[in-house]
Amino acid sequence: MKIMLSALIFLCISCCIHKKQKYKDATFLRIKIPAGQIQPIKMSEIISEFKAIKLEFTDQSMIGDIRKIVIHDNRIYVLDTFGAKSVMVFGMDGKFIHRIGTNGKGPGQYLLPKDFVIDDKNEIEIIDNQRINIYSLKGEFNRNHKISFGSENFMNISTIKKHIKEFISTGNALQTI
Repeated sequence: MKIMLSALIFLCISCCIHKKQKYKDATFLRIKIPAGQIQPIKMSEIISEFKAIKLEFTDQSMIGDIRKIVIHDNRIYVLDTFGAKSVMVFGMDGKFIHRIGTNGKGPGQYLLPKDFVIDDKNEIEIIDNQRINIYSLKGEFNRNHKISFGSENFMNISTIKKHIKEFISTGNALQTI
């Protein structure tokens, strides 16, 4: 028992020493955030209209854990990563329309959708474990791309470019991505 405890302590100490040595020669950029200059802001100053939409509850639209919501072309796209493990589509009236893709290991299926974007071609890209599945807005599978790494979030480059152009031309901060 003493040997196991000694080995565990040695392992913990050696891991800590290794981390210190790994970053020993690294250069870090320090960013000072002037906390005293942060001013409270009223929601009414940044939101002109607020509307609550009750989403329809059916066997196909049960939501467990909302990770992301996107409103596009008068549709509400909801990503539930851990409950339904799906991207669900609702109308602006809250009525359930359909799911994008299905769960599974086959073509056009995903095991654990982690994020999604709607690209400039009006296609939905859903990232799963080391692949991106691409669907039409109606939920039809179009194609996929395998990637050699895992990711929790991602962005489409054309979306980033669009927001950067908007920021440069108007001076407005990135609002919805």
